[in-house]
Amino acid sequence: AGSGNTPYNFGVKAKTLQQHVLAVPCGAWRVVYSGQVNSVDEILVDEMARALGKDEYQFRREYLMEDKQRRVLDLAAHEGQWGRPLPAGVAQGLGFHQEYHSLCAYLMEVDVRGAEPRMTRCTIAVDPGFTINPTGVISNMYSAAHDGFSTVFKAGLHIDNGSTRESNWYDYKWTRMYDSAPEMSCHIVPNTQAVPGGIGELGFPAAAAAAANAWARATGKKPRMFPINEYGA
Repeated sequence: AGSGNTPYNFGVKAKTLQQHVLAVPCGAWRVVYSGQVNSVDEILVDEMARALGKDEYQFRREYLMEDKQRRVLDLAAHEGQWGRPLPAGVAQGLGFHQEYHSLCAYLMEVDVRGAEPRMTRCTIAVDPGFTINPTGVISNMYSAAHDGFSTVFKAGLHIDNGSTRESNWYDYKWTRMYDSAPEMSCHIVPNTQAVPGGIGELGFPAAAAAAANAWARATGKKPRMFPINEYGA
């Protein structure tokens, strides 16, 4: 699966991708196309589940097409304790992504009770096919959690008279060390194939979706813009 496919068997489907031309020249975003498209796909899956009165995890599990996909989703749900009791204003969100011959699922907990959302817990399951460097896999998946969270809540640019107001790291809202979740874990599925899959950009779409879905479940609102209007830019 990538920006052109979905891992779910929803029957007949059609998807078109139209680029919106902006007056300001833009560069490539992380995980080109998949970073935007698959994140939004996963938000839509959550909204479909709620519209049908179904649990978001069970709904995904029902419609995923392959056992290896369910294995990764189940691992994230189990290790992250999907459905555990949480106080009002704190919620869990799921995101799933398959590309580069690898699969991953993120279960993120987000607290919206303060001035800005906080990532309080993040559980990741990943199947890279054949793992050569486990530490590298885990580091990449953790970094994707922070990039996804930043995209949803923080990373916006202001345009003043044709140029960006933000000029460098100090005035650009991206995650800092204090934004990291106190609890983070990454669980690698034992080797399932003889060839390693890709990891570098795998986690971002699922992480961004998990953050947005957690926010939606905590607030009862639907995310329709990144960064979400109340925060970031």
